[in-house]
Formats: sequence, C-alpha cells, structure tokens
Amino acid sequence: PGNAKPDDHILCVKPVGLETTVNFALTHRELAEKLFGTQQTKQLAKLVTMQSCVEEALTLADVEGVHAMHDATEGGLTAALNELSEASGVGLNVEWEQLPIPEEVQALRTFYGLSDTEVLSMSSTGTVLVAVSPEARREVEDVLRRSGVEAKFVGKFTTDLHRVLVKDGKKSVFPREAVDPYARIFSGV
Repeated sequence: PGNAKPDDHILCVKPVGLETTVNFALTHRELAEKLFGTQQTKQLAKLVTMQSCVEEALTLADVEGVHAMHDATEGGLTAALNELSEASGVGLNVEWEQLPIPEEVQALRTFYGLSDTEVLSMSSTGTVLVAVSPEARREVEDVLRRSGVEAKFVGKFTTDLHRVLVKDGKKSVFPREAVDPYARIFSGV
C-alpha cells in the first residue's frame, strides 16, 4: 500500500459493505428480506464467492501505472484509505457521491441509524482500493470491464497530506478512525 502517488486516481473495486451485506443476507435472512426484498436477499447470498479480491488484485498488478492496492476488509474504506495515505505519504480527496454504496447498505444505514463514518468503515472483504496513475485509468477500466468486475473511481491522492471527504459539495475531514458497525449489526443491537 506504500506506493500511491499524488494525482493517482482512487479506484474502488466492488461495492462498499460487500462483506456486511452478503453475510447479513446469509445469517439474518428474515430481516434481510424485510429490508432488501426476498429476491435481492437470495441474490446477495449467492455473492459469497465475491468476498475475495485476489483475482482482481492479480489482474490489476499487471497494469503499468497501478501503484498501490489495499483490501477494505476490517474497517472498510476508512481503514484502507488511511493506511494507503499513511504508507505512501500522500493525502486524499474522496467524493461521497462517487462511492459505490449499494441500496442494501443504505437500507442497513437507515435501519441501524449508521453515520457516514460507519458506512465508510463497513467490513468489505472482496473490495479493494487501488491507486491508478491518470495515464493508466483507461487501461484499468478496460481490463475490469472485460473481467466483468464493478469498479468506480472515487477520488484522488494529493500532494498535501490532508484527507478530505467531499459530500454534497462540502468538504470535511475524512475519518481517521474506522468505526465498523459489523458487530452491532450482527448482534442485533
């Protein structure tokens, strides 16, 4: 994770909260069906094999201009982006509206009253954050499209060391500490 460069684009491969939503559908089926619908709960349960980012990481590692990667397992995007930033000595600028936050995460957010920090910190095993040079962006998009993998550019790494979250056009400090709601969600509290 220590090779992200200023002006690298931040790529999020697979959605925020992947692990949380899939495991919720598997272990809390009745509540998941109420929150997500019966059909979507069944679909999520089938995505358990997506909880690995090894194949995507190996594919992207072969692309010149992919500088760094980090999985978003424990602590989700919050932990992964802070660790990339820290290890690389760069800041970051993340656009909330660009984040691939699925409807199921929004449903969990509403039901459990989750904060922005908790959504960003959701366990997302299978999701990987990637630092991509501007010159490699198109090739990365092509490689992922051919692989059928969902990915979205969500921001950039910066020269200054500030870590910024932009939501609704307003800048705030990107959370430094992950507040993963996984245990709360799965304990029913």
